[in-house]
Amino acid sequence: MIPWTIDTKYYTAEVDLWLDHIESDAEAAVKAFVEDENGVCEVVDGLVLVFRKDEPKSLEDLKLWSAFVEKCDPNVKIVIGTEGDLPETDKDAIEDWCLENMFVYIDAEEKAQKVDDDEFEDRVGIPLLLETLQSNMWDGLVTKSSAQAPLDTNEARLQMLDLIDEEDGEMTDLPSSSEIKKMQQELFGAFDDPNDGLDHVFTKIQELRDQGANLPDSERRKLAAKVALSFASYYNETAE
Repeated sequence: MIPWTIDTKYYTAEVDLWLDHIESDAEAAVKAFVEDENGVCEVVDGLVLVFRKDEPKSLEDLKLWSAFVEKCDPNVKIVIGTEGDLPETDKDAIEDWCLENMFVYIDAEEKAQKVDDDEFEDRVGIPLLLETLQSNMWDGLVTKSSAQAPLDTNEARLQMLDLIDEEDGEMTDLPSSSEIKKMQQELFGAFDDPNDGLDHVFTKIQELRDQGANLPDSERRKLAAKVALSFASYYNETAE
């Protein structure tokens, strides 16, 4: 285990990184990880798979982890390609698998390209890896205090969902107040039902998660903002 303190502008979290180099029989290793008695699913909230782009067999080993994802359902799912060049056909295959299994694919050697003299394209490579890890709401995270608590709470949620530019602090792709209220009603309209109110919320969140996986980046960001701000709005109303 390697302890790691995630420290962003909005929160800190203590996370343990578990590194495992599987040299052979990946199928047996995955099978062992998903067994109930070892309790792995209870403590893992993120899965990062690393493969060599110049070793085609490693791509097949990645696919074996579908069973682990289905069983444990970690919030963070990342595939990282390192070392060498990935043939175009293999690149299409890995990107399709990542999309199907809701993984973020990151080429560790990719560099951001300049759009103009002052602006780069979206983060890629290692910066994207760090950004993705920082976007998760890890268990035990501590939100940093501020004199503007309600605003910063919303900003923290949006930053963790990759909706705020870390450098200039500006929010992007924000929904309107009416859209937030509509989302709040969809999520929490039946929350007070003693029989299945909470189940409805969880089911709706999963539906939105599946929907977001197939949206363009700008629409995914806006959908995530609707969900995050509807939670904040509902919390503020119930706390009054």
